[in-house]
Amino acid sequence: VPRMSETDVPCGPSVSGEKYRNLRNFKEHCHPPDDLEVEASKLRLQLKLRSKLTLAQPLEILQETFEGQPEEVVARVGRLDSIKRDIRKQRQRLERSEFYDPLEFCVPELYSINRMHVM
Repeated sequence: VPRMSETDVPCGPSVSGEKYRNLRNFKEHCHPPDDLEVEASKLRLQLKLRSKLTLAQPLEILQETFEGQPEEVVARVGRLDSIKRDIRKQRQRLERSEFYDPLEFCVPELYSINRMHVM
């Protein structure tokens, strides 16, 4: 979803949404969509997907994703340090979800002994 602020567009975006529901737009847009921003959002999603699927270094992922893309689109993706941080966060989420299954969690015997009873 492209990011907008009040100063970007003359109609002033007004988006409302309730928790766990779809967002709703109450104002009509009075400007055309920004195609470069849409393409930049797609590139951000590709970066996140590649970071989950490969073990390549962040710079390698960036080079592969940005290869052949127009400079105007790449410039709108974001700062290099924030992109690298996003890649790290995606991988951390993936690692946590792979190794933690609450149904298969077993408390080691050393930690399961209580003064009154054994768990």
